Amino acid sequence: MKTKVFLYISVVFIMYSCKNNDSDKNLNTNKEKNIVLKKNIEEEYIKRDEKGNLLIKGNLLNNKKHGIWKCYNQGNLTDVIRYNQDTLMYTLDKNDYIYKDVFLEKINSYIPIPKYWELNQVFDDANTLLTAVKKCDDSIAYCQNITLRYEKITSDTFENFVKDYKNQIQNSIKSIIIKGFDKNKLYPKDSYILKYYINYNNTDLAFMTIWIKDNENAIIYTASCEKEELEKNLYLFLQIGNSITKKK
Repeated sequence: MKTKVFLYISVVFIMYSCKNNDSDKNLNTNKEKNIVLKKNIEEEYIKRDEKGNLLIKGNLLNNKKHGIWKCYNQGNLTDVIRYNQDTLMYTLDKNDYIYKDVFLEKINSYIPIPKYWELNQVFDDANTLLTAVKKCDDSIAYCQNITLRYEKITSDTFENFVKDYKNQIQNSIKSIIIKGFDKNKLYPKDSYILKYYINYNNTDLAFMTIWIKDNENAIIYTASCEKEELEKNLYLFLQIGNSITKKK
């Protein structure tokens, strides 16, 4: 199991509309603003121009901007901003949110991968399906990356398999700090999520592993980045990991 753990380690109108448009400060649910109910207390806000072209897309929580908001110009993504109930948290790298769907034949599924990340799908290890790494500059000690694996469930239940896997990760890394472990409520199928920190080569790293049950097997998705960058990357990592879909 230790080798698996270290495998993860190796591996201008629109701007104004998104950031400074006073007309969008007091958003309300009406047809003119094209707001569509999404869940109980969260709403999806969509703004289009007179030709129907998408300008802004994001979520509202208690009628305030919340989560990831995307801005477009003539169909092209121009800005990605993260809000916490109208408070601007981060201006994110838009290139991380331009995806390409990668087909994984072994699990007959698609996964969205940032288009400009370095993708690898050829491995000696048959259980590793994919790795993708962001091309960072030299100021970043550890670039954001993801790994996808596929393993047979060897325990009597999927839950026990996940717990055994988690325990092996904990036992393999002395510096590990578990930050959360529970059922993954964002994925419709049986799924668990683990968040943890480790120190590797004097760099504090943050990891997120999601296990998804696939018949008698498990899809295992792991995303990681520098610990101080986790909040910036959290939505990205969750969106990718929870968007693995079977080919119809």
